[in-house]
Amino acid sequence: MSTGRGAGATDERSRRIMLGLIVAFIGVIAIAYIGFGLSAASTTLGCDYNTYADAATRHLNGQAIYPAGVARTGECGLYQYPPPFLLFVLPFVALGGAGLWVWIAASVVAFALGCAVIPVRPWIRIAIFLLGAMGWPLIFGVRIGQVVPFLFLLSALGWRWLDRPGPLGLVVGIGTIIKVQPGLVIAWLVLRLNLRAAAAAIATIAVIGTAGLVVGLGDLPTFLRVLGQISSATDLASNYAIGASAHRLGLDLAAAGILQAANTVAMLALVVVAARWLPKVPGYLLVVTISQILSPIVWTHYALALLLPVAWLLERRQWWILVVPLSHLWLLIAIVPEQVYTVPYYIVIAALLVVGWRERAALVDDAPPRPGVLPSAPRAEPA
Repeated sequence: MSTGRGAGATDERSRRIMLGLIVAFIGVIAIAYIGFGLSAASTTLGCDYNTYADAATRHLNGQAIYPAGVARTGECGLYQYPPPFLLFVLPFVALGGAGLWVWIAASVVAFALGCAVIPVRPWIRIAIFLLGAMGWPLIFGVRIGQVVPFLFLLSALGWRWLDRPGPLGLVVGIGTIIKVQPGLVIAWLVLRLNLRAAAAAIATIAVIGTAGLVVGLGDLPTFLRVLGQISSATDLASNYAIGASAHRLGLDLAAAGILQAANTVAMLALVVVAARWLPKVPGYLLVVTISQILSPIVWTHYALALLLPVAWLLERRQWWILVVPLSHLWLLIAIVPEQVYTVPYYIVIAALLVVGWRERAALVDDAPPRPGVLPSAPRAEPA
């Protein structure tokens, strides 16, 4: 006669086998989608990675990493990242032609690790990985060799380490060196009076920036000039910022520029809201989302960051939010109008505000204490 303990062990073994089969099946789907995406890349394969690698090669040859004069953003070949970022690229360049494929493999691993460290239930992590692997933002980002999968990992780690100022500041600082947008999280940290994490982020930037200066990667004036050119990207066909999207729908260029400026002001105001009136988790995720939509230029692969707030909302049984990653599935590109590609950002922002505000009511006082007011004893905050 079998004992209850033996039956329980058998059931547990069966669950593990089933979970392993599910993970393996999802892995096969991910490999198929990403593999086909790479095979169908044509001239776009490695577009952004080659831009990084070319800039690194020019630096090694004693040449300028940024182009002289006016350069049009949105084209392959224009390096428009902070100078010290090339410190991360140089090891791949040392591999020669294989560097691109190592970079692509590393970006896929970064996305998988990012999904694995999200502090939500396991089935949500698996679902996020599957939706991401089938989504255009990841497939396109991987095949052009973009940094977005690495930023996804850093943002996921930041979420996991929100209660650890040192590690949180480290990943925010690294993200800011890779691309400017994550620097918005530093402003959020300061507004929340999380000065230890903000200081750690600034120290990380200073250390990496100093290392860049030592090897000659410190041309900040030219970098700022290149950033200034991005502000005139409203008429780019591949730009999905709200101003550019409205311009393609018929709004004249001047009015579209005003709309884009209004969006920037509104998003910055929401950073203050996220810092002062929302619990730290939805506040952090709101700022991560805003950092992608704040820019006057928004590429399709930026939407990969939306998977993080989607995971948090799914943890709170907001099943309807699945419309966001489903609208970005590669299979639906021909069906979903490109004019609404940016809409999911604002859907996620609204959802974080509403659900985050509701959770605020369940906390004693998650907002930073006002000067001269002693904070009340905090209650455990939901993940």
